[in-house]
Amino acid sequence: KKPYPKLFQHTNANMLIQCHWPDTLPAKKRILVTGGCGYIGSHTLVSLLDPHTTSETNIQYSVVVVDNLANSSHESLRRVADITNLDGGFTMNADGTGGQDPNGRLVFRKVDCCDEPALRGVFEEFAPQGGFDAAVHFAGLKAVGESKLIPLKYYQVNIGATWNLLNLMEEYGCRSIVFSSSATVYGVAKDEKAKLKESDEVGVTITNCYGRTKYMIEQILGDFHGSHALLREQQGGKEDGTSAKDWSVTILRYFNPAGAHFSGKMGEDPNGTPNNLMPFVAQVAGMKEPWYLACFLDQKIQDGRLIHADKQSSNLFLFAPPKNSWTKASRDHIRKRLRHSRRNWNS
Repeated sequence: KKPYPKLFQHTNANMLIQCHWPDTLPAKKRILVTGGCGYIGSHTLVSLLDPHTTSETNIQYSVVVVDNLANSSHESLRRVADITNLDGGFTMNADGTGGQDPNGRLVFRKVDCCDEPALRGVFEEFAPQGGFDAAVHFAGLKAVGESKLIPLKYYQVNIGATWNLLNLMEEYGCRSIVFSSSATVYGVAKDEKAKLKESDEVGVTITNCYGRTKYMIEQILGDFHGSHALLREQQGGKEDGTSAKDWSVTILRYFNPAGAHFSGKMGEDPNGTPNNLMPFVAQVAGMKEPWYLACFLDQKIQDGRLIHADKQSSNLFLFAPPKNSWTKASRDHIRKRLRHSRRNWNS
């Protein structure tokens, strides 16, 4: 018994209309996305809300984003709504603490995951509506260099936020998590020429606090997942609802993702000076940063001035000239060389 016919036809003197319907209505799932206003988080939202995802999986996702906007902006949510053609778009509340689209498929709450009462409030708000089917955890501090200067802050934020999230997920019955880790957990390679494999040793040669927090969280997730298997074994696999529930834990490891949405409406645009190369390059190109871009292999720099360039090379790097030392002619020269070298770029 299907909710509606698979094929409906209507015919009049001038036209034949055929409407093909799916066998069943799409299942609906609500996903909690921490740090969802950031670069990777916002692109994940696009994937979840994309109409093609619904048609391919027969699942209609709704997302609830929690983010303290420390290194992002809720403008990314408007872009997400635009790209995924959400009816009515995305609107922020007047006080800036939340927002959503008219159908509630994209909901935002300005919440710091380190603030347990505030994060608990999000779980309580959506519990009457069925709660969350899964969480994707992006929230955290992520600058390698900065982590060496303020290590206690990194341990407090990255581990503390995950601690709060896992406790609340367990309490409210959401037992599926995707954690955004990092390839920094592999540390320094013993053989720099060898290709990195997922099975390579982790946690031994990590060189910064940021990487260690990611490694520690991976260990916490592994211990947490394993504890439920032990509890089920001790409880004898009872079916009365009192036994420990299965957890699904997925860990993502990657270096610095780069690029923008093919529409050009959304890319990486952090607050302040970027810590990663590609957003820095993008801001240089957009004249947001007082740095200049060169595309040559052999450069001689003296007092910030370009002395010599090899026209045949195609390596990319940045240098900072003294303030007000560059004229429009020199900027045009760099842009011309960039265009000349572009044909040699591999990516």
